[in-house]
Amino acid sequence: MGAGRVAVVVAAGVGDKPRGDAAERIANGLSSYEGYDEPVQHAEWYRGPDDTLQPVDRYETGRAGTAVDIFEFWWADLSRFPAAASSFLAAFFGLFLALPSLGRTALRDDDEIGYEPQTAYEGSWKSHLDFHLLGFLSWVVAVPVVALTVELLTTVAALAIAIALPESETSGALAVGLLGVGVTVFGVRLLRKYEQESGRRGPFVFGLIALAAATALCVERLVERGVDDKGIELALADTVSALVAYPIRILWLAALALALVVAGVLAFKLAAARRDPVRRSLAVKRTVTAVLAFSLGPLGLAVLMAILSAALGGLAQKIGPTVIWGPETTGTPWCLHSPDSWTLADCPRLSAWQFGTLTLGNAIFALAFAVAVLLALAIAYGAVVGWKTVSDRLHAAPGDTGAGRQASLISRALDTLGGGPAAIVLLVGAVLGAMLSAVAWLPLPDLLEGAKSQVGVAQGEIESGWAPTIAAVVGTVVALLLIVARAMGLTPQTLATEGSFSNAMRLVLDKPYDIATFLRDPMGTAAHPLMHAGELPRQKMLHRYRTLLVFLAKRGYGRMVFVAHSQGSVLTVTLLHDTEAPLPARVSLMTFGCPLRQLYSERFPSQYAWVKAPSEARAFVPPVTETWINLGTAGDPIGRTVFADVPEPWVEGDSTTVPGAPTLEDLRLGAGGHTSYWTIPALYARLAELIEA
Repeated sequence: MGAGRVAVVVAAGVGDKPRGDAAERIANGLSSYEGYDEPVQHAEWYRGPDDTLQPVDRYETGRAGTAVDIFEFWWADLSRFPAAASSFLAAFFGLFLALPSLGRTALRDDDEIGYEPQTAYEGSWKSHLDFHLLGFLSWVVAVPVVALTVELLTTVAALAIAIALPESETSGALAVGLLGVGVTVFGVRLLRKYEQESGRRGPFVFGLIALAAATALCVERLVERGVDDKGIELALADTVSALVAYPIRILWLAALALALVVAGVLAFKLAAARRDPVRRSLAVKRTVTAVLAFSLGPLGLAVLMAILSAALGGLAQKIGPTVIWGPETTGTPWCLHSPDSWTLADCPRLSAWQFGTLTLGNAIFALAFAVAVLLALAIAYGAVVGWKTVSDRLHAAPGDTGAGRQASLISRALDTLGGGPAAIVLLVGAVLGAMLSAVAWLPLPDLLEGAKSQVGVAQGEIESGWAPTIAAVVGTVVALLLIVARAMGLTPQTLATEGSFSNAMRLVLDKPYDIATFLRDPMGTAAHPLMHAGELPRQKMLHRYRTLLVFLAKRGYGRMVFVAHSQGSVLTVTLLHDTEAPLPARVSLMTFGCPLRQLYSERFPSQYAWVKAPSEARAFVPPVTETWINLGTAGDPIGRTVFADVPEPWVEGDSTTVPGAPTLEDLRLGAGGHTSYWTIPALYARLAELIEA
């Protein structure tokens, strides 16, 4: 191509449109706003990692003797929620249950996050007790909880099949057996998918052990009861009850206990650092991140159990009233004296619906308690932010613009969420949430006498209280939503296509999932690391990025400009820190909607402390030799400024420049949000300056 041409490499952000769209937007923006030639699209291929061919579109344009080729680095397929049903479920599990590991990352003392995984602490447990406890919590909710939940799902599905089929006989037993094998195979595949998606070793092996134990229990009950006269349903019901009564309950309480202990250690460290401004600031940021992360782990467990309870209750309500287990059958199923009981007993007379809703009824209460705490915190934060907003408007200067008011509102909200009082409130909220969630599972019948369903074994009758009712209602709602969604053609596969549903799901799921996959590191200790089977997701993305740059290097471009939006800017900066690919001598970087300062440096203060020191920021990206310019809109809560704090007031068109090599500049745009950059003329004007410098 020649040294006279300029290469522009565009890195899209979270939730941006499909492959190639970001590069096309940049090409069309230069043409529309800056008078560049109409872009000509060329479809090309380059050899990616593992010798796979990756498609890339080249948009050829230029003006006044400057020839420009625009490419896009596409990474979302390595991070975005997959479309296959089993992979989607595995990714959903992975998102909810991997969140405690993000808090663990915030507690590290590592000074950067690059291509290589972060190392585990090798020092004493005492100095990093919160880190190790949070790692143990991450393992609990990500390995045994997943394995046992999948096992419970497969057993419940087999039980539902057995209930739905006619009276048990030899042919019915064979049918149930074959369908049960199919359900089990799906469960095993789901565990394998989860292991592949999360990179965690253990769930598959742990799940096989749990499957063997559950199968042995079920077979033992079948031998005792036989296969005739509802013997299969009774054996499966016994297995479900045993799984809920012991391993699931123990894991639930272990997760809550760990959350309480971690909260206590964090509170102690926060109190110890209160007199040192530097240590206090670091402790506050780490505490907020850790609490937000680890409190969602048990909440994720509560959600999974509540969904399972609702599904079982709703399904059994439809097909179960006619299935009554009583003395006239082979026997009665095991059940709990009450949902919080630790002992199993034979139920005197029980319908399938009552069994399903009673068995997991307390998960509904645990979820309700946890959600109540979260809602209370959200209302409190909303009230504080609203009060500050009203106060700011009452005292606003007469010349305050819309952009200034918007920037002030976002700043107040972020300060409220990340400040010292927030850390204390979050700690208290996490403790209350864990305690209230635990109450629903602990044997405290005197405190919750009217709110729980009791199985009157001695009296030979069953009292249906709140748990079955709530489970049945939630189960019916879940079932109706699934039916409506299916009638509208909405399935996990639709995430692979463009549409209002897929875009809405990506807005909700992709942002936390992309951050979680980027920050993912191996679990375990330095002596016993639980390494991934292959590269980490971050390594896969950066490896592909490097191969694209190797492909571009063969063309001999004399100048290269990186243009990165949102999470794409984090990937680009990380690449430019660790790159092994050859780059031209003249390299510039433009970021917009960049979360490095407002998200990463605030929530992960040790790894991204370099963001707030211009000299360290320059040293972090040595290939950038000319200019790094960052653009931010006033109302972007994710990324406004990078090299300086958000100014007060925010004035559209102003900039903060840090001279040196390279030049660092924050350009402040007007009112707007995180996705409004693509249509702002100032972005293309500054990009044209970088291209033609």
